Amino acid sequence: LFVVGAVSFTIMGIALGKGGGSGVEVVMDQFRIYLLGGLAAFGQHIQETQLMDWGTNIMRTPLLVLRHVGIEVPVPDLMKEYRFIPDPTNVYTFYLPYFDDFGYVGAFFAPFVIGFLQGKVYKRARMGSSPFMIFYALLLYPLFMQFFQDQYFSLMSTWVQYTGWTLVAFLGGRILVAQPRRQPAPSPAGG
Repeated sequence: LFVVGAVSFTIMGIALGKGGGSGVEVVMDQFRIYLLGGLAAFGQHIQETQLMDWGTNIMRTPLLVLRHVGIEVPVPDLMKEYRFIPDPTNVYTFYLPYFDDFGYVGAFFAPFVIGFLQGKVYKRARMGSSPFMIFYALLLYPLFMQFFQDQYFSLMSTWVQYTGWTLVAFLGGRILVAQPRRQPAPSPAGG
């Protein structure tokens, strides 16, 4: 799986012209920046003294909804500032919004809470619950991407939509299946 991921990363980097050139050295440089850059950038970020945001980063989607209906609230950007590690990167790992919102406590507890919920979905999927099989498959994406950026709360609107459509599909199917079938009319006697 690692080899397939590395080859895919390399092919996409070459196809998109990442790194300003081609060759093994440029590809390895980009691979190094994306693989190690998030930890280094996050390390620089936590060394700065800053006030906690108290939930504005992980509740970005509800804040956007409030802004859309006319309530003026501050909404943090998804695109974070670049750090030089020494190369420029704006990848900070999964921990950034939790650290910015609740400090070290948020960065410490967020993996446990998300891991607990991910584990519950996995257990329900293993029991054969079809909606949870779909939820588990969908939740593999943020699980694998957490090394780069939080995908759980930053994509909250996507998860709400996926949940809604999955529930509509399964509950709608149950409603259609549960409808009583019409019995054929009995044939006339003696006929």
